[in-house]
Amino acid sequence: MLLRRMMLHVKEQNWFAVGLDFLIVVVGVFIGIQVANWNEARKFAAQEQSYLSQLRDEIANNNRAVEYQVQYTREVVAAAYRETVRGHVTPQAFVHLWGDCHVVLDGQLEQLLRGCVADLRSLDTGAMLRDIHADPVLKQQLQFWLGQNILAEVAYPAMQAYGEAAMAAVSGELAVTP
Repeated sequence: MLLRRMMLHVKEQNWFAVGLDFLIVVVGVFIGIQVANWNEARKFAAQEQSYLSQLRDEIANNNRAVEYQVQYTREVVAAAYRETVRGHVTPQAFVHLWGDCHVVLDGQLEQLLRGCVADLRSLDTGAMLRDIHADPVLKQQLQFWLGQNILAEVAYPAMQAYGEAAMAAVSGELAVTP
């Protein structure tokens, strides 16, 4: 119908009507493309929200895994150290060292409790340390465990900080995006 009308206007040489018909067609095509683009953008935004939500959940799971790894490493390294050294430390020293005699603060600083210093000084710690130093396998294991513990104390908190920053960024993006 529009084409017939346009052809009629051309035959009659009514150029204003031809221009108006052409403008109507162009505006109609433009509006159709804009609606399609708007719909595509809306779908993309919904998909982006879904991906960001999944990413936030994955980061949260990773943060929990890192926190578990921090605790696990602290406990395993400490237990392995105690078990390895057990054969070289006298039972009395073992009770004083890992009994009620020390506390670990902030996962790094070991502090002796009051009253334990005298008990430890009464032990022959020099002989125990010489035994530990004389055993090359034990010495290597202790160096390895110490390195693992230091790595865990340095790397895992950094991982946690990166994970928290990523969570904040993704959550902020989810809050901003409509």
